[in-house]
Amino acid sequence: MTKTRIRAIEESTYGLYVWELDNGQWIADENKNFLSMPSEKGDEYKLGEFKKFAHDLLRGEGIEPNGKAVFLSGHRRITDDEYEEQRQRQLMGLTPDKFDVGAAQGELAYRQKYGS
Repeated sequence: MTKTRIRAIEESTYGLYVWELDNGQWIADENKNFLSMPSEKGDEYKLGEFKKFAHDLLRGEGIEPNGKAVFLSGHRRITDDEYEEQRQRQLMGLTPDKFDVGAAQGELAYRQKYGS
């Protein structure tokens, strides 16, 4: 048997930070909107502000703010309308997010190799 190693490749240095508690849960409101902040990966100023905000918010709710900011490469916030549009695009067999850079690059490479 051979060992297969899987490694995540980040699509972009831009994305979202979400707050993850020590038990692995992400903080969200009653509408399942996650506590998140758009940022470039490693932006220490924004990380500091996000950490302070998360701690203040959680303490105000009576929750111990143990946890960390987790970076989601290439992710972005979307509205409920955008979510519905993405669902419809997926049902039609299209790439759900028309701003998906990785999918656009893959389609371009395919067209260059095989034509339109």
